[in-house]
Amino acid sequence: MKSVILTYIGLAVIVGGCCGTHNGSRVDASNVALAPNPEQRPSHETIAYAWQQYHIQVTFTKMAGETDWSMSVDDLYNDFTDPERVLDKSVARCSLPEAVQIIEISLKRFRGINPNGHLESVSFQMHIIRDLWEELYPALVRGLSASRESMTNGVDIPDEVNHEVKQVLASSASIAALHKVLSKYEPSVGQAEICFQFVFKGSLMGRRWSEIATLLGAGLRYTGMFEF
Repeated sequence: MKSVILTYIGLAVIVGGCCGTHNGSRVDASNVALAPNPEQRPSHETIAYAWQQYHIQVTFTKMAGETDWSMSVDDLYNDFTDPERVLDKSVARCSLPEAVQIIEISLKRFRGINPNGHLESVSFQMHIIRDLWEELYPALVRGLSASRESMTNGVDIPDEVNHEVKQVLASSASIAALHKVLSKYEPSVGQAEICFQFVFKGSLMGRRWSEIATLLGAGLRYTGMFEF
């Protein structure tokens, strides 16, 4: 599947929220409302579902001239410019059971509008699902700790990190659960792989990766994405 970096300007947006309870696994989509976006752009079409209770947005995007759609599950408050923000395990947005329901409800709504809409890719910010981030974050730290190199820029990360993260994506029960629900709506969905790498704070330039691993939030500025 093709990697897509999305810009959320399109033909439709969600102005309501999806409410639920963080203490349970049942989510309530009764407050979802779809409204036309006055800022229509010819470059692409977008349909987005904002789950305000969980600070999650599920976005479907189709570029102009193409027939396939991409789906992205992101942090609704996606501000990674705050140098004081700590992106550790605490930034996760929902549990795995909640995520599965959010995905399924969003896909049902999307299919109601586009019954034949084919999904070319489905991507997730790595920290969105608590169960999975509690696997991926330690994998990141293990990879950084094993590196003998220093940070030369914010995006070229150690091979050890790639290795650890790929192992989680290949074996995680959370990934299997996501694949299962996605396959109900898109039988050709592929295997999970990294599509956008972690980004680290520029202020850490020159420091050893193994030292960065010991910092709160492992020096992250952006948590990266994986896709099916």
